Amino acid sequence: MSRLSPRLAAAVGALPLRPGLRVLEIGCGSGAAARAVAQLVGPDGHVLGVDRSERAVGTAIASSGGLIRAGLLRFVCTPVEDLVLPDDTPPFDLAVAIRVGAFDGRHPDLLDAALHRVRAALRPGGPFYIDSPRPGIPLQEIVVDT
Repeated sequence: MSRLSPRLAAAVGALPLRPGLRVLEIGCGSGAAARAVAQLVGPDGHVLGVDRSERAVGTAIASSGGLIRAGLLRFVCTPVEDLVLPDDTPPFDLAVAIRVGAFDGRHPDLLDAALHRVRAALRPGGPFYIDSPRPGIPLQEIVVDT
């Protein structure tokens, strides 16, 4: 997990990752955490990073060539509240969102739509992790099944 900020390293380290998992990272930015996760779930896992910023997704793609070519990593430019996976996309085993306004209280008007889209992308019972507001705890699991 080299080249990660301490905050991202703590978040990635807190995820229950193992080889073969399919992981959805929401708000992937430049892709640093997605690349670290892809290395931990490979060679049979997969990470999809999504972000609303075209610039961020472009940077993520440009910095991730080998992992993309290996089929471990993919990036898509879309807001989480508009995320629709192609019909042939298998569900994800877990999802994570770090500093995403729909989930951290900055954009509460987007929360319901964003949770609906995450729920649709996860396998039944798949965990979803967001930033924790508690000091010393990098992530908290939130329930998206209703």
